[in-house]
Amino acid sequence: MIRSLSVLAILFITASLLLAVACGTSSKTTTNPSPSPGPTASPSPGPAPSPSPSPAPSTAPDNFYAMMYEVIVRNPIPWKPIVVDTTANNGVGSMEAIYESPQTETYTLQFCPFAKGFQGCMDLATYSGQQDQNTPPIINFTVPKGNWAGAFQLVALGTQDDASSIGDVPGTNFRAAMLAAATLTGGTDTAVGAETGAGTIETTGFTTTIKIRGAKPNNFYKVQFCTLYNSCNDVGTATSNGSGDISASVDTRTQPGIVGTFALSDAAGFEYVAGFRVQ
Repeated sequence: MIRSLSVLAILFITASLLLAVACGTSSKTTTNPSPSPGPTASPSPGPAPSPSPSPAPSTAPDNFYAMMYEVIVRNPIPWKPIVVDTTANNGVGSMEAIYESPQTETYTLQFCPFAKGFQGCMDLATYSGQQDQNTPPIINFTVPKGNWAGAFQLVALGTQDDASSIGDVPGTNFRAAMLAAATLTGGTDTAVGAETGAGTIETTGFTTTIKIRGAKPNNFYKVQFCTLYNSCNDVGTATSNGSGDISASVDTRTQPGIVGTFALSDAAGFEYVAGFRVQ
C-alpha cells in the first residue's frame, strides 16, 4: 500500500513539473498592428499665374492730326490740318492761320476737353487778321502736360468759327493715340471703365482703323464718334481677342464735320478715347 502511494506521489509530482514547464515555455505572440496610414496630403497648389501685364506706354510720338472745319456755314467745310506731337510727346503743335472776314478780327485757338460741352477750354494762341490772306503764317502753340482728348476750336468775337473733326478728304485726315478713358486729365464728367490699354487710331478717306493692346480679353465694344456734349453716334463694333488685342476697321463717311472725337465704350462706360499725351 505504501509503495502504491509512493508511485502515485511520484506520478503526481512528475505531472506537476511537466505542467509547470509547459506553462513556462508557452508564449503568446502578440502582433502589433501596423499603424494605419494617414490621409494622403494633396499636393500644394502652385502660385496663381499672374495676369499678363499691360504693355508699357509707347514712347513714340502720338502724332495727332485732325482737320479744322469752317463750322459757321450750313455745311461745314474742311479747311486745314492741325497737328500736335509730331516729333515728341511735348505738346508742340501748329496750324496754318485760318481767316474769316473781317480782316481786323482777333482769333483765339483753344483746346476743349472731351465730353465737357466746350467748358474749360484752354487758350493756346491768338492772332489777328491781315491784309494779305493769301500768305497765312503758321500758328505755333504748346498744349500743357496731360492726357488729352477733345477738340480744337477757333473763336472770334465770342463765336466758334472753326473746329476740329475727321476730314471729308482723301488720304489721312485724322490720327491720334487711343488713351484709356480713366487716365484723361480732368476726367470726362461721365461714366468710364477701368481699362489700361493703349493704341492708335487713323482715318484714311472714310475708313477708320483702330489698334489697341492691353484691353480686357474677349470684350465687346461700341465704336463711336462723340461730340463734346457727350452725344455719340455708333459707327461700328470691335472685339478684343484672348490676349486683349483689338484690331478693327469701321466706315465713318457720315461723321466728317461733326466736331468731336472717337471713343470705344462698353457696359462700364467709355474705355478708350482718341487724343494725345503731353509728357
